[in-house]
Amino acid sequence: IFQQITVTQPTLGCVIVLCIALLLLFCSGFVSASEVAFFSLTPADLSEVEEGHHASDEKIARLRADRERLLATILISNNLVNVAIIMLLNYAFLQIFDFGVAQWAEFLVMTVLLTFLLLLFGEVMPKIYSVQHRLAFCRFAAPVFVALNYVFYPIASMLVRSKGLTERILDHESQALTVDELEQALDSVKNRRSELEKSRISTLHRYAELVNMCQACIKQQAESTSLLNRILTLVSEEQQR
Repeated sequence: IFQQITVTQPTLGCVIVLCIALLLLFCSGFVSASEVAFFSLTPADLSEVEEGHHASDEKIARLRADRERLLATILISNNLVNVAIIMLLNYAFLQIFDFGVAQWAEFLVMTVLLTFLLLLFGEVMPKIYSVQHRLAFCRFAAPVFVALNYVFYPIASMLVRSKGLTERILDHESQALTVDELEQALDSVKNRRSELEKSRISTLHRYAELVNMCQACIKQQAESTSLLNRILTLVSEEQQR
C-alpha cells in the first residue's frame, strides 16, 4: 500500500518551514492555554491579583476589566496561528511526500494528522497545564496580551460587538464558578466539622467539670456527715456522763 507514496529528502527551505511551523504550534498552545487561564481564575486568585504582589498583577486586572476585548484578541491570535501552521505543514508535506494516486494517504496526512497535532499540542495539553497553574500562567502571559491588544485593536473591536463573545465568556465563568462553589462547599463542610468537633470537645470538658464538681460536693457532704456524726457521738457521751 505504502509503495504508492514516494518520500524525498527535505530541502533547507522545507526544514526552515517545519521549524517555523513547530514554533507556531507552541504559540498556538500558549494562546489556547491563556484563554483557559484568564477566564478560570478563582476568587482566591483574584484577591491575590488585587493585592498586587507580582509585577504582572496590574496587567491581569487591566485585561480582565475588558474581558470581551481580551477574548477577541485570543481568538484572532489563535486562528491566525492555526491557519499559518496548516499552510506551512501542507507545503512541507507536499514537498517531502509524493502521494501519487494514494488519495486516502493524502487525506490521512493532510487532514487527520494535522488536526491531531493541532488538537493535542495546540489545545489539549496546554489547557490541561494552564488549569493546574492558572495564576502563574496569567502572570506569564499578561505582558504578551497587553501588546496583542494594541496590535489587534481594530479587528477585536469588530468582534466585541458580536454576542457570541459574551456567551463564551459566560460559559467560562459559569464553569469556573461551579469549581469555586465546590471548593467553598468543601471548605464550609470542613469548617462545620471543625466547629462540631470543637463543640463536642467543649461539651466533654463541661461534663468533666460537672462530674468533678459533683464528686467534690459528694466528698464534702461525706466529710460533713462524718463530722456531724462525731459531734453527735461526743454530745451523747457527755450526756451519759
